[in-house]
Amino acid sequence: MAKCLVFAIFSIVLLGMGSVQSSPLRGHYREAQLTNDKRRRLQVGSAYEFRDTFRANQRACVIVEGDHKPPTNLTIKVFDAAGNQVASDSGGDILAVMWYPPRTQDYVVSITGDGDQYNDLDIVVK
Repeated sequence: MAKCLVFAIFSIVLLGMGSVQSSPLRGHYREAQLTNDKRRRLQVGSAYEFRDTFRANQRACVIVEGDHKPPTNLTIKVFDAAGNQVASDSGGDILAVMWYPPRTQDYVVSITGDGDQYNDLDIVVK
């Protein structure tokens, strides 16, 4: 009897997970792997930017980790199609932003740093 109950609960959970989608249209990914790189390089005095489309009403998340050589204060900002800032985080070498897009549209993610040398970034989009 207990095995049947466990199987039934497990089946319900699996069926419910089938409808869960990620917010980026292309699914979860590491941004640099789109071009078979390990990391993205943030040059001194510049911004690293990329664009992606996120689904409406689903949690969108971007996580950034610097190379810690040396630790740098990074800033990440996310802008909607109209140029409005919708999320941001700053300070330190590891950052994350989360937001719930009100509509499916393109968003621009901009990452800057205050270091005096380049910073190799690992960027995860969920």
